[in-house]
Amino acid sequence: MAIPSLVVTPKTAVAAASFLAILLLEGWRPLFPLKKDRWHHLARNATITVIASVVVYLLFSSVKLLVEAQVRANGWGLLGMIPLTGLLRTTVVVVLFDAWMYLWHRMNHRIRILWRFHRIHHTDDAMDVSTAWRFHPGELVLSAAAGLFIIALFGLTLQDLLVYETLMLPVIYLHHSDFYLPGRVDRLLRTVLVTPWMHWVHHSNKGRELNSNYGSILSVWDRIGGSFRLRDDPDAIVYGVKGFEDEGWQTVVGMLRTPLA
Repeated sequence: MAIPSLVVTPKTAVAAASFLAILLLEGWRPLFPLKKDRWHHLARNATITVIASVVVYLLFSSVKLLVEAQVRANGWGLLGMIPLTGLLRTTVVVVLFDAWMYLWHRMNHRIRILWRFHRIHHTDDAMDVSTAWRFHPGELVLSAAAGLFIIALFGLTLQDLLVYETLMLPVIYLHHSDFYLPGRVDRLLRTVLVTPWMHWVHHSNKGRELNSNYGSILSVWDRIGGSFRLRDDPDAIVYGVKGFEDEGWQTVVGMLRTPLA
């Protein structure tokens, strides 16, 4: 569950360019043409991600550096046992970390305490590209803590994480977007990638659909895990979480209070 960095790096340049491109595409050809004020919606989701970003940075920036330094110094992790370089290492890192992201996302739906934090991502009843930012600080703290173990287990470097997140952000911006991607294009893309037609279903307020399509980059994990689902009428999907329909849950204060409900 990556969050936008406050430092200008190749990752943030790619993230900013892809976010703006998708924002324009949503305005040109939205799935749901009649929506609430998209700029007000974006501002709320941007505010929650700034809060979460600051919290995670303050708590974990130094710890992550320390764990990564120990990985380098001691050769910790699975990747340290195999001499991988270049494109081969990048491919292995992306596959391994994306498998972890699938499992973590699925856990966030199945474990009650994790779901309490994760559900603010799903209470968004007007999903668009800014929904990719909408995560509770508590969820990102838990995700970052679990991520430290994964860094040590796999033997990941900060460069590995940077490469993964640079690839992931454009994909998650696209599949959260309100841009109506033609079905035939989506069908081609989802042979490899998680696509809007998949992720729209994941944000449905119906339990069976909500508990499906957990992938971040690669669609293969949902096929392997039996959690792959599609609908042929995406424009009929109702977003949100039942019991959180009141507009108060869409405010920044409401989002922060959601785990306590």
